[in-house]
Amino acid sequence: MAALDDNGAVDMDTWLAATFEKLGLEGEVYAGYVEGIMADESEPLEDRAASVMEILEGAAEGEVDPGLASELVERWNQKTQAVDEEAAASAAAKEAAAAEQRKKDLELAAQEEEARQARAMRNNDLSREERQRREQLMSTYGAIGGDVVDEDGNPIEQKKGGGGAAESADHDLAKVGRPNR
Repeated sequence: MAALDDNGAVDMDTWLAATFEKLGLEGEVYAGYVEGIMADESEPLEDRAASVMEILEGAAEGEVDPGLASELVERWNQKTQAVDEEAAASAAAKEAAAAEQRKKDLELAAQEEEARQARAMRNNDLSREERQRREQLMSTYGAIGGDVVDEDGNPIEQKKGGGGAAESADHDLAKVGRPNR
């Protein structure tokens, strides 16, 4: 049974085998020659087909149909077009897969960034809670009022000035511990 291409036509290899059989030639031997000559793109396609015709006319047991050259060109064009379409489809599939992978990578990066921001926010919230606890403890035990801490909740040491009551009390406490001379 002959192999058919997507258009329902006999494919190049099957057509070549049938043509060689009609000419009384061994297909396995001449198929490689024909494929090699037709694949050599250093020559125009019609010149390649003419070279194949010369080989076939020299080797054939009978007359070679002159229309064989044009049919060879047509079949070769169909074959190369099919190969090009397959390559384009494969490239498109690879590009689609690469685009899908890039999309997944971007989504993963976005998720990682969201997770990082959530961790940073959670850490920031913990810091606020710690500050609130510290302020509550400080105000409960009366050590420092809420207005004498910096933005991180750390106590700010205040300078005592002008000989006020607090300075006088500190000075008096210092004297208590010393013997009088």
